[in-house]
Amino acid sequence: DGVVRWFDWQHANLRHRADDLVWLLCDEFVPETLDPAQRLVTLARQWEGDATRAITLGCAHVGLRLHGILTGRAGLDVSFEDCLVHDWLGSRTSALRLCRRGAALAREAAVTRPLVDWYTHLADSLAHALGG
Repeated sequence: DGVVRWFDWQHANLRHRADDLVWLLCDEFVPETLDPAQRLVTLARQWEGDATRAITLGCAHVGLRLHGILTGRAGLDVSFEDCLVHDWLGSRTSALRLCRRGAALAREAAVTRPLVDWYTHLADSLAHALGG
C-alpha cells in the first residue's frame, strides 16, 4: 500500500523466545483491538505449556514502560504520532492503555494477580488527572 513500516528488533532472539513476544505485545503502541495481553498468554501457553514466565515478564515490562512515561514526560501529553515518529515512549494517554494491559496480564497468573489492583488504581488516577 506504499506505507513504510518499521520494526525495532534490537533485542530479538537474544534471550528466551517468549521475551520477544513480551517486548512486542506489552508496548503501549500495540492497539487494544489486537487483544495483546490475551495473545501473549495464548502463545506462551502454546509454546511452553505454562505462560507464567511470560506473564510475569510482561507485567514487569509494562511497569517499566509506565515508569518511563510518567517520570520522563509527566508534564507532557505528546501526540501519539509524535511518539511514533521520534521513537519516544508514549504519553499519559497511552499510559492508560498500558495500565489496562498490565491488569489484564496480571489476572492470568497467581503470582501476578496482586498487581491487578495496583494497575487499576493507577489507571483511575491517570484518568482523573486527564479529566476523564
